[in-house]
Amino acid sequence: MPESRARQFGRRTVLSAGAISLAAVLAGCGFSVRGASDPTGSTDGQFVDSAEFSTLDKQGIARALNSKSLRLDFRKGFIAKSDVGLQDSDYASDVMADKRRGEKFRLTVKGTAGTLEAETDHVRFLTSDSIPTLEMVTYFLTT
Repeated sequence: MPESRARQFGRRTVLSAGAISLAAVLAGCGFSVRGASDPTGSTDGQFVDSAEFSTLDKQGIARALNSKSLRLDFRKGFIAKSDVGLQDSDYASDVMADKRRGEKFRLTVKGTAGTLEAETDHVRFLTSDSIPTLEMVTYFLTT
């Protein structure tokens, strides 16, 4: 589905360090937020790989799409590129499920106020080649 059509059928949501707490207000829009006191690890086998957080190199994106789960650590208000398998001058690739087949994946973002969980088919990162961090995560809620 073209990105312009995705905007018609979903809501574009931008996360930043201060916006994670906003997720609690929007819980009825297709995602949930777990409080910081909730268990941090997955014990029900929902993830194929054993790492707590995903990487954004080619292999990490392939693992995320295969396991249908992308997990990010945003507790510092940013993500160091080196923590997700990227060089400081790299751009993070979009993570996109096969929209033609209706595939989606679970996005989990651990933040300072809790954990945001959403079902999506497209995640994008704000960065440049001159900063060593990912400052913002953008995703599309799907129906």
